[in-house]
Amino acid sequence: MKNKVMRGGVCYNENEMKKLVSLLALSAVVMNCASAVADAPVPDAAARETVVRDGLGGFAFNGTSCRIYDLLGPDGGQVWVTVDGKRSAYPLARFDSYCTYHRTATLFVYDGKPGRHTVEIELDSKQPSRQPVAFRLKDPETELKGPKYNGTRFWPAKILIVGDLCE
Repeated sequence: MKNKVMRGGVCYNENEMKKLVSLLALSAVVMNCASAVADAPVPDAAARETVVRDGLGGFAFNGTSCRIYDLLGPDGGQVWVTVDGKRSAYPLARFDSYCTYHRTATLFVYDGKPGRHTVEIELDSKQPSRQPVAFRLKDPETELKGPKYNGTRFWPAKILIVGDLCE
């Protein structure tokens, strides 16, 4: 029997754990948030753009459901999700009308038939509209132009899979 490792209340064998750690490190690189993984190196802008452009922010799982726990916030971007080769109809914004601060959220990636599924996450280069939050600001014209509300970041923290992560 393989050794098991506990992380976040879930039990993984050593190979699953290595894959999960490398997956989170890759997510951190692709989504410009290397701080999500303590030992992940912060890549330069050219390396980050290549990883995002080439669509390398992906993984495979055998199961029925996948979600990514992340942060929504004033500098939130938007992501394209591709599951089993089918791209989302529109980019999914990681920003909404409550984004005057960062808060936890859930990105629903897949809920469906059991089996092996591939997932790719790609950060969109365009910033989503900041107008939904304007009514909460004292001076929206000035504040929305400031650095707090400009950015295209995606802050993944944990991945939930109902099933198993594939090699």
